[in-house]
Amino acid sequence: MKSSWLRIRSTILALVVSGIVVGCVPASSGETSLNDLPEDISNKARESSHFIDEVWYGQGKVVVGRLTIPGGVSVETIASRTILSPDGYFAAAVYPGRTLELLAHGYGPIVIRVPSNASRIYRIDPISLKRLPDAELASVRGSVSLAKGQSQVPVTVRLKIDQPPPIWDDDGYEGGEMQPVVSEAIIVSGEKFHFDGLSDFPYLVTLGAPQFIEKHIPVVASDTRNMDLGRTELRTAPRIHFAYVSQFADNTNISEIPLATQDVECNGVNTFLMTTQKDELGNDLDLCLRSTEDNKVVASFWCSPSQFYDLGPGSWPTVRGSFSPAKIRGSHRSMEEQVLENGHIYYYYFECPDMKTTCLFEATFVDDAKRSGRQDITILP
Repeated sequence: MKSSWLRIRSTILALVVSGIVVGCVPASSGETSLNDLPEDISNKARESSHFIDEVWYGQGKVVVGRLTIPGGVSVETIASRTILSPDGYFAAAVYPGRTLELLAHGYGPIVIRVPSNASRIYRIDPISLKRLPDAELASVRGSVSLAKGQSQVPVTVRLKIDQPPPIWDDDGYEGGEMQPVVSEAIIVSGEKFHFDGLSDFPYLVTLGAPQFIEKHIPVVASDTRNMDLGRTELRTAPRIHFAYVSQFADNTNISEIPLATQDVECNGVNTFLMTTQKDELGNDLDLCLRSTEDNKVVASFWCSPSQFYDLGPGSWPTVRGSFSPAKIRGSHRSMEEQVLENGHIYYYYFECPDMKTTCLFEATFVDDAKRSGRQDITILP
């Protein structure tokens, strides 16, 4: 679950860069001085510590440090689960047993580990990225193909650093650059792409084109120094027309709520935005739409436990006139993820102490012949 930096956790220390411990500062007792830090960093460290006490019952510590960023490298291209300031300062909370990693293309990884005796707010020595020699860097190449008649459609190929491991007890993070793009090429069907300078940590190669499902290919430079992905074929993205009502209470007469519509190209990136409302952390309340190899579309929410109820095919007037959310939840079996069937109506429900999301929607698959670009969208508040 994505969340703001206020959802933080745990401790830190001992820097391990390419297996070497660097920047190690002895654990201190008492309050750590933050007076020499930029005001936003010191405030973040204190608020993070307070949040750890309030939400995670004291399980967690805040590591404060500064990354020296070499010329030619921008903060936006460094993969991290914490936010780096433009001049490299950070204050991150890490759950016990987790590590904080900072990854830059062409440089050795920085891995920060936390000993159990570290103070609540723990400061480490300044750290620097280490440029790797060319002999330790790798390359990746490949080509792409599209369906007949689409040979001149531009395909965007991106090389991304894959997301670092979690620093909280779940997959949440505070908003750092999780999968920064470090290189990009635009080609057409049949052409080849080539990227150099890969470090020895996980990357993603993504290939996307209008009306096609985006393909993500994980690559790790340690597998081989000259990686050939071969030819990647992109499949046409299905398009779904959603008719829906959302954010209603159990006792709401939904037949009186205007019906909203939304067309979504299920390319692996677009989502079905059920409402313009957001959760307390600013996250969209949307459904992910994953296209499978057997041409199905699977809907899911980014937080668990979710409840999807398949009400089967039916007419909107009938369903809306007799819809009883509480009765459905009490008598129907729900699914955590839902394979969407053409013409079926679904009831989606999610509730936690901080948020409640409801949506009744019909999914209609749009034929390729009817595609004329994304339709105007009306989204219910």
